Parts: sequence; C-alpha cells; structure tokens
Amino acid sequence: MADANRYPLTTTPIKLGAVEIRNRFYLSPHGVGYNVGYEPSDVFAEYYRVRAAGGCGLLVHAMSTMPKRGGGSLTTPYLERTIPSFKAVADAVHGEGSKIFAEIHYSRVGNLWSYEPGSSNAPLFGPSPVQTADDFHVTHEMSTETIAKVVEAHRISAQHLAEAGYDGIEMHCA
Repeated sequence: MADANRYPLTTTPIKLGAVEIRNRFYLSPHGVGYNVGYEPSDVFAEYYRVRAAGGCGLLVHAMSTMPKRGGGSLTTPYLERTIPSFKAVADAVHGEGSKIFAEIHYSRVGNLWSYEPGSSNAPLFGPSPVQTADDFHVTHEMSTETIAKVVEAHRISAQHLAEAGYDGIEMHCA
C-alpha cells in the first residue's frame, strides 16, 4: 500500500452531480454476457456485486436503449418487465456501498428485420449515410420520426433505470 500514499485522492470520496462515490475507482462499461434475454441474470448481479465488494466505488453497466429484434445479447431497460432484474443489480451493488450508473446507447449490432431467427440485418441508422468502421454496413440517414423514436427510447430506458435504483446515466454518443 506504499503506492496508495503517492495517490491519496484515489481513496477519497468524490461527487458526480448529486451522487457521492466512496472512492475514485470505477469499473468501465463493457459487454457482460450474463443475461437472460434482455434482462440481467442473478449471475450478472453477482458479477457486479463482487466488483463492488472488491473496492470499486462506481460501476458503469453498458446496455442498449432498445430491444434488438432477433434476440440479441444486450440487456435493455426499455421493457418495463426488466425493471426487477435491474433492481437486483442495483441492490447488489448498493449492498457493498458502491454506486451504479448505466451507459445507455442505441445498439446497431445484430438488429434484424424481424424477431424470427435467421432474418437478415436491418439497416443501421446514423446522422448521414456513411461506411461504418468496424463492418461492411453503410448507415441509413435517420428521419425526424426515427430520431424522435430513439430519443423516446432513451427517455423510457432512463426512467426505468431510475425506478430500478440506478444512481446515474452515462450517454454513449459515438
């Protein structure tokens, strides 16, 4: 712990808005496959609880704002029925004295035309038609109506996360 003395602020509380975090260690958002459909599983909640118990003051949970057609592997708080499972994650983290934020984003990965297995990929939406950097798709320019739907999905997801006890939201805007 000699190095802890070199960086004394790392172990002191910090406020992000109205939320006080016990230290400056955080778990960055990343994909975690421990979900059942669109909901975090009990294993998912334990994954975050153990990291909170290990000393992370803030855990950031990445998720989609909208359910993906064709199943997908991303959790989403968009569906009201998922609130109890997100509450279980928040309660597990809070039980260890830590805070949890959600990084919400519009997921373009694995979004199929229909909910039927084997359906082809639906168009990716963007502000203009551009080639994506990580695959061979070209985005389709979003209409005003589509933008309104995506904004509304973010609002619904944020509201459900607040009801589940999440402490904050991080917007993924890339």
